[in-house]
Amino acid sequence: MPDVSTLDRQAKAALAAWEPVLSARDGRPFLLKGDPSQVVDADAGMDARFKVDWLAGRVTAKQPLSAAVPPAATLVWPGGGTAAVPLISAADALYGLQQQIAEPCSSCADPPLSVSGVVLGTVDRMSSRGSVQVPAWIFSFAGYSTELAYLAIAPTAPVNAPDAPKAVNGGIASEKVAVSADQRVLTVAFDGACGSDVSGHAFEAVHAVAIVIVEVPHPGQDACQVSPRQHAVTIGLATPLAGRTVLGPAGMPLPIG
Repeated sequence: MPDVSTLDRQAKAALAAWEPVLSARDGRPFLLKGDPSQVVDADAGMDARFKVDWLAGRVTAKQPLSAAVPPAATLVWPGGGTAAVPLISAADALYGLQQQIAEPCSSCADPPLSVSGVVLGTVDRMSSRGSVQVPAWIFSFAGYSTELAYLAIAPTAPVNAPDAPKAVNGGIASEKVAVSADQRVLTVAFDGACGSDVSGHAFEAVHAVAIVIVEVPHPGQDACQVSPRQHAVTIGLATPLAGRTVLGPAGMPLPIG
């Protein structure tokens, strides 16, 4: 694990990278750009033919999909904050799916994926305050149980994340942040080594707080041969959080709730 001075430098760099982006939006939460399409249940497995067709944009519908644009949606963050975002139609989402992600499939001879149904649902997406539920068009396909989701948010709504340091704390994976009633104490839950002590501190700016988690292995103890242990570390703030974004050990926003 890097030493504390290195972790501090990386946390400060993340804070410096994020602060202008957050400042431009006066601290209001926003979505981060990413691939607009995704598998609804990534753990369920995927047929190889399905994956090839999806990535090659080989998706079709026997009947035209609706071009009606739903009303704007309001995203609600568990830790506070909302954002109104424009949506796109099911027809526009299908067009988006038809744009290839990988190389075109020159050898594909089978019929493309055929849409059997589409509904407006929600998926988890990354934002300036961690993951949040956002509207997405959910497509089902004839002959397959796998479903694809296409972000129903207009392309102009999400924002690029700044170039911030990644893996600031090596293997530490922060999960979530709880905030005290007076907004001055953060409790960060994460997976870490079972044979170590943990502590944390924070660097603060107007629109963001960057936290540093320090693990100190117990002297003379070998690494545990079990799954990582769940840790919780409390970090005091000089001023109340008050809606600021919390940047985790990987230099990216953490969910607050």
